[in-house]
Amino acid sequence: MFIPYLFSFVVCIFLTIGSYTSRYSRVAGYPPIQFCVDFSCFSGIFYLFGFVYECLYGEGYPIGCILSMIVAGICIVVAFILLNAAVLTGKGALAMAVSQTQSFFWLLLEMVFSLRLPFFYEAVAMGFGIAGAMVISFAKN
Repeated sequence: MFIPYLFSFVVCIFLTIGSYTSRYSRVAGYPPIQFCVDFSCFSGIFYLFGFVYECLYGEGYPIGCILSMIVAGICIVVAFILLNAAVLTGKGALAMAVSQTQSFFWLLLEMVFSLRLPFFYEAVAMGFGIAGAMVISFAKN
């Protein structure tokens, strides 16, 4: 039960480390956008090895699933680059608030595709998450 919370906490730690590293890369003369692209390429190679291993020794994936994972990966890389660009321009809190709403929209899309209604706690969590992101965005304006 605590694994999703632990995973979310670890992701937040890595996002914080990434934002500080991208800020430091600008001071060191390494363009932050280039840092994001290099990081994404490195992590993409890492995931590629895992993906190939799964296809060779696991059950494999249908072509539709592979294409959707490629599109999702490209979107995640672009979002990561834009998130770090926002952090570098001083809009880090707003960018982080907006990017953290992805899990709420993901849950909403899962419910739409699986044709089910949300449980009470799911609806409350989505409402609080989106409301919190809106409050941060209005406060920053």
